[in-house]
Amino acid sequence: SGAMDFSPVWPNQMMPLVMVAMPQDPEPQAQQAQQAQAASDASSSVAAPFAPGQLERVTTSTASESSWASAASSRWTSRDCDWTNKQLMKPDCPQRRELLRQVIQDSWNLANSKNGTRLVQTALDVADYQEKQLLASSFQGRVWVALKSPHANHVLQKIVALMPPEKMQFVIDELAGRVAEAARHPFGCRVLERLLEHCSSEQNESILREVVSDVVELSKHAYGNYVVQHLLEHGSQQQRHQLLQQLICEAKRLARHKVASHVIESALVHAAHEDRHQLKAALAESVEALQSLSASNYGSFVVKEMKKR
Repeated sequence: SGAMDFSPVWPNQMMPLVMVAMPQDPEPQAQQAQQAQAASDASSSVAAPFAPGQLERVTTSTASESSWASAASSRWTSRDCDWTNKQLMKPDCPQRRELLRQVIQDSWNLANSKNGTRLVQTALDVADYQEKQLLASSFQGRVWVALKSPHANHVLQKIVALMPPEKMQFVIDELAGRVAEAARHPFGCRVLERLLEHCSSEQNESILREVVSDVVELSKHAYGNYVVQHLLEHGSQQQRHQLLQQLICEAKRLARHKVASHVIESALVHAAHEDRHQLKAALAESVEALQSLSASNYGSFVVKEMKKR
């Protein structure tokens, strides 16, 4: 009939498409080729992320600690820090001294950054004594800021561990009057532990006085208890005696506490003979008291330690 056919046209019935190559300007092609070659050359060579001596120290008298650290992080990228860290660990690296100079120049800034803190710690490991002194000097007047920093506290701990005790007096002085607060801080307690481990008992006398005045509450604190235990382990016999005299008064209560029971166990381990005898007498003043302590969740561990001594 004369009816029109409206059936769809399927792909195999469609007219084929003809792809025609359009002529291109040869000049952009040449530029693209040059750029590709330059990128290839750059990727094939291991170049320094910065030219030594070209990092500018961006500091002003009015800049805050946070803005100073922020300025540093913008100059030292993760790649910069990783590359420099690897170079510093190579004894035969020809740029080692210059790289150390760059790290020392920005040590405080780097210490406060996530990428830089490991780099500064590596620099402390490979630096000579004079260079270590320069790195440590950047923390003078900033101990409290470093102590509370999630990054800089690790560098401060390392400085305390590596430098001579007499050079660390500034750290102790800057914590004066704030020891109990530092002991309750998750990073501050670690800095105090390093001071107790590496500084003399005479230097740590000021730390002891502040801990003794608050020893019962610190013994029950999640972080403070570690500082008390460190004093019991690393303090002088006289310092242990002062701590024990305060702990004995509250021994029965502390021995049942989830956290403080560890302090009582440490006291039993490190106390002098006479102090240990007084502590045990306070804990087991009667058969009933000892039985009650043995039946408690945490006191039972204290009783086991008592039997060893």
